[in-house]
Amino acid sequence: MRKLSILVAASSMLFAACSKDDSVNQNLAHEKFFASSAVTRTVMGDNGTSVHWVDGDLVSIFNKTSDNLKYQATQVNETTAELVYVAGTRTAATMSSNFALYPYDADATLNSGVIATSIPAAQSFSADASLQHSIMVAKSESNSFSFVNATSLLRFDVKSIIGGATIKSITIQSQANGLAGDVTIDMNEQAPVAEVADGAAKEIVLDCGDAVLSSTDYTSFYAVVPATEFAAGDLKIIYAVNYDGKDVEVEYPVQNAMSLGAGVMKWTQFTISESFSGSTSDMATAISELQSVFENGGEYTLDVDVVLPETLVVKGDVTLNLNGKTLTNAVDNTATDVIIVNEGATLTINGDGVVEAVTGNDGYAVIVKGNLVINGGTFKSGLDADGYQNAVIYARHNDAHITINGGEFRCADADPSLDASRRDYRYTINKWGSALNSVIEIKGGRFYRFNPELNAADGMPTDYMAAGYKAYAVDADWYSVVAPTEVASEAALMSAIAANKPVILTSDIVLDNVLVLNSDATIVLNGKTITSGVFAESNGTINEGTTDSYVFWVKGGTLNIHGDGEINAAEAKYSMAVWADGGTVNIYGGTYKNNNASDLIYAKNGGVVNIYGGEFIASNKNADTEDGTLEEYSALNLHGTHPGAITVYGGSFYKFNPADNLSENPKVNFVAAGYQSVQNGDYWVVSKQ
Repeated sequence: MRKLSILVAASSMLFAACSKDDSVNQNLAHEKFFASSAVTRTVMGDNGTSVHWVDGDLVSIFNKTSDNLKYQATQVNETTAELVYVAGTRTAATMSSNFALYPYDADATLNSGVIATSIPAAQSFSADASLQHSIMVAKSESNSFSFVNATSLLRFDVKSIIGGATIKSITIQSQANGLAGDVTIDMNEQAPVAEVADGAAKEIVLDCGDAVLSSTDYTSFYAVVPATEFAAGDLKIIYAVNYDGKDVEVEYPVQNAMSLGAGVMKWTQFTISESFSGSTSDMATAISELQSVFENGGEYTLDVDVVLPETLVVKGDVTLNLNGKTLTNAVDNTATDVIIVNEGATLTINGDGVVEAVTGNDGYAVIVKGNLVINGGTFKSGLDADGYQNAVIYARHNDAHITINGGEFRCADADPSLDASRRDYRYTINKWGSALNSVIEIKGGRFYRFNPELNAADGMPTDYMAAGYKAYAVDADWYSVVAPTEVASEAALMSAIAANKPVILTSDIVLDNVLVLNSDATIVLNGKTITSGVFAESNGTINEGTTDSYVFWVKGGTLNIHGDGEINAAEAKYSMAVWADGGTVNIYGGTYKNNNASDLIYAKNGGVVNIYGGEFIASNKNADTEDGTLEEYSALNLHGTHPGAITVYGGSFYKFNPADNLSENPKVNFVAAGYQSVQNGDYWVVSKQ
């Protein structure tokens, strides 16, 4: 049979009709044909998915007669293929046109421009992805042919989470449409299509040859079917598999309508797991029950793996226990999102199990417009119709509130040739551009190639961590989130920081020593206060011959400060709440005060301070503003000769405008690009423009 090798782009969901490109040259005298540019003989759609000649391909040629002559492709290379006569009796020409049919069919006939052939009811899988039964035809009044597809393709991508599982066959059944048997192709039509005869078989069995299924990558199986319209619920797919020494048939009813034109291919993805019992009624019952609970609210525990015919929409308060099962969907959906949580609804997901969106129109695991709480499970997204990555969890409304306490989250891998910004996993957890006021709090879980603490999901830097929680790189691919350690004393605080643990205060702390940091630390103030002591030169050795009062002296690493509470530098000659002296400080909340003639927040020696929130009340007066209308206090300052950097994204500043102030000479605008500083009484408030 003629093999049509196919190169399938991972982003494609639908292949358009084959285009006409190259020709087959005919030499009547020698009964020989030549094909140029063999590797692009027939192109399915416009996305580079192509079929091409292979040595040994057999073709029926009707050489201006109704005689069915057998030809074979030989000497196939990058640019040419030679079709040579093999068998058949040729009589005198009785018509002006030449006709060709692939694959060769000894029983095929030509009558008044109509080719009669057949679509086999028993088809077979080829490991090299060749399409042994796909019908192509050509007509020409000259000595060249351009082939077009007269049938359609269904592709089944199958994998198994069970090691060693094999697939015996895939059966396609239709209630109303003929699928296999005798077909006619009217070559008088501009777009010839294989039409099945009355009484055609309504079932095709694709022999998969006990192919071993991978647990990570899909294996593709192709079936040739007529170009036709399938009503919703008309098709049923039956997967016959073997795992753990037992044969199981898994039935999947295709709930949506499907249109297949000539040269069109559609595919679906299917994953085999331990819980498949072979009972169609079990899955159908589960789908019905899930839809009812998601509509009305309540609790539901999965007891079978489920392939959804359409997206589940949460309209009430629902608790879903995955119970070790898999919840996924089918590509024939108009949108391949698994779950949508509507406004005002709440979905809580517990237990081990998988929620996986397949590659398709969208491919989000969960879209959130209301409230989502994830306590466990594995969540995977698919690719969109262009092959780009989609978010696994996606906030789609400003009122959305997402809390992740556990689970595992992974985007599908995109084609490495695509634009880097759409295949770098940055959208694993994501907010829609018009839902940036939604709330995402991450308190646990594992994330594949996505740092929930520092990512570009909503532009750099995006931090989805709940206050005090921290993300650690477990290895080159995974980040893990851990909870903060409770501390009530200076000793406990420093001990936890030395152990690289995030901390949350449970008591006010008055320091006996400056908190000198050389490594990463995360502190949640939790409504408590840290107050510095006063250190003489012999204790602090910070400024010789003076008394000093510093809370944080950050010489290395990154300090993250979260939550409400207070950082208070006591009265001394040099009184500072935060000194970034080579390290980095990220301030997300809290109130910061000092009590003498020095700067409240200070950066030196390349130290970096990023301010995203908080209240800043400095006691050191710079001067009156130039117009004399408002006093200015030194909330932010850089060292004169060895400066660092301070960037403000949010926060309130008492009598200090971070965008226009006298702290530096010449003046420095500390406000980040795209943000603004607006006066509100004695305060200047920074927000996004």
